[in-house]
Amino acid sequence: ARSPKNDLANPRVAREIGAVCSEFDCLGIDICCNTWSRARRAPPWSSMLSALRSNQHLYGLPNLSDTDRNTVRLHNFMYRKAIAYAEKSLQAGKCGWIENPRTSMLWKTAGIRRLLRQGAVFVEAHFCQYGCSFKKATRFLVWGPRASQVVLSQCGGKKGVCSRTGRKHVSLTGLHRGVFRTSAAQVYPISLCRSLMSQRRNLPLLHSKIRE
Repeated sequence: ARSPKNDLANPRVAREIGAVCSEFDCLGIDICCNTWSRARRAPPWSSMLSALRSNQHLYGLPNLSDTDRNTVRLHNFMYRKAIAYAEKSLQAGKCGWIENPRTSMLWKTAGIRRLLRQGAVFVEAHFCQYGCSFKKATRFLVWGPRASQVVLSQCGGKKGVCSRTGRKHVSLTGLHRGVFRTSAAQVYPISLCRSLMSQRRNLPLLHSKIRE
């Protein structure tokens, strides 16, 4: 996933993947979520992360700094490629998914709405049900044969208590051993991978990690 060969921010790599994505039976796309995140709540003058998008400006807020504008432009490029790849895969009768946090502004975009009209469906998973100490509600836009039959586990606990362990969820804020918890939580639990792929069993996989 960290290989430059999978960096879809690179136009050459994006063209190569786009040329073959519809030939694979299963395509997994994990879009880098940081510019789409609602967790960026600091005011613009703060040294902490501030919002780059809003519900009214999904493709970038007006009056961003040059640096932030370039970041949003890059992430919009990756978003457009992801939608194009998904449409090619779906129209070829293949299966796959796009992944982002449940609250991501990505889900409100025109490209996602278009995929939903073409038959893609939303499925939600909570990482705490797959061995993690944090909940991390995650949404998958799934398409292809049997897409409506994909079922992933969700937490039924109340007041921040995990239904699997009976313990409080760890909050995805701050640092842990020098690494932001949100960054460490990007990795899928192995048991979630098994559950997702077992419902797509006997299918070869092209899993392209869209990176910042």
